[in-house]
Formats: sequence, C-alpha cells, structure tokens
Amino acid sequence: MDTEIFQYKFKPTRSLRSIVEDSRRINIFELFEQWPVLEVRQACLKIIKEFDGWSFHPESADWAEECIKDLAYQQDPLAEEILAWYVFAPQHQELAVRALEFAISLEATWDLRSTINTRAVSKIVCGRICNRHWILYPHVPSLPAFIHKLLSHIKPRSFNQSLYRYIEYDWHCAERALRMIRQGKDFSFLPAIEELILLFQDGITEPSSCFSDPAYDKEMHLADLKTTRKILQKSRRGKK
Repeated sequence: MDTEIFQYKFKPTRSLRSIVEDSRRINIFELFEQWPVLEVRQACLKIIKEFDGWSFHPESADWAEECIKDLAYQQDPLAEEILAWYVFAPQHQELAVRALEFAISLEATWDLRSTINTRAVSKIVCGRICNRHWILYPHVPSLPAFIHKLLSHIKPRSFNQSLYRYIEYDWHCAERALRMIRQGKDFSFLPAIEELILLFQDGITEPSSCFSDPAYDKEMHLADLKTTRKILQKSRRGKK
C-alpha cells in the first residue's frame, strides 16, 4: 500500500517590525485592517497618531468613522483610543466639527454603549473643546443638547423626587459639562445652572455616600456651579 505524503506549506513567521515596515509601501489604514492583531494594530495606531493634523483629509475621517463603529460593535477597546485620536487630530474647522458630531452621535447609539459610553465620549469631547479649541464650541450643532444631557446626571429623575443622591460618575459627567459651558461662555445655560444651584441649596440634590466626604464635596460642587454662573452672568453683560 502506497504511503501518501502530505506536504504542508506554512507562511514564514513575521516580526512585528517587518509588518509595520509595510506601511512604507501600503496605506497604514489598510495595514491596520489587514492585521487584526492587537500588537500590530497598536503599532499602526502609533504611526497614525504622528500624522500632521493639518494634512487630515475627508478620506481619513471616512476611515476613522467606519473603523470606530466596526471595532465598537466588536467590543474592541481600541475603538475608544481611535475615537480620541479622531476627535483631536483634525485642525481644519470643518473636519474638527465633523469629528465632534460623530463622537456625540456614538453616545446616543445604544448598540455601542458597552464599548463607547457617556463617560468616554464626554471625556474626549470636553478634552477637545477645553484644550485651547473653545472656538469650535458654537459650531457643533449637537453640543448644547449633549451638555444638557451631562448636567441631567446630577438632577432628580422625576419632578416629585424629594432627594436625589448622585454618584461620582454622575458628577464627572456634569463637571465636564460645566467646563465646556465656561469655555464657550454660553450664557444660554444660565437657567439650567440656576436650577441646579436651587436643587443643591434646597437639599434635593447631594452627593451619595460613595464620596469620601459628601458634605464637603457638596459644598465644592455647589461652588463650581456658582463659579460657572458668575462667569456666564459676566459674559451676558458683556454681550449687551
């Protein structure tokens, strides 16, 4: 009986360095997609982050948005990292606004919340707006509604609720909202800030026991709200 000999051909093992060197002849975005390996993708992302923001173009935005959504649906933690790069990279106003609008839209997409949630989006959006880019504030259509949503984290869930204790996550969201409001000097938020101050003063809203010192933190949070109110009132007087 003849013995059949099977010959197997294996692809030679490649080093991470040799793969990344392909970026000299292959589009780095294509290389990222071709290699669904964490170490390779992290190396690609390192190169991508070094791109000049002024050379950022619509095709880069197209790739980023599709890539982020695909990774988010796969619950890949790299989705948040690429989102942060995408929001901070563009230097041209039109593309910067597009990136911010995209990020905010993700927060409202329920299917993606296990990967990209309110915490992640608020941190990234606030970082861009408050990092010397406040000029973008009035050009992002969905930003005011997003900020109102962040502020609602420290408000009672119903009108007849006599006491609402918020957790640290809630305050982080609201605090980022306040930072953006101050940066944009958006006095249209004065009524919302006034409402929150009254809720604190009437003892309806306060920090929960998860804070190290709830009484002290309540005073600090109230002071933050009052500082924001003062800045907005000054801004409104300057506009008259």
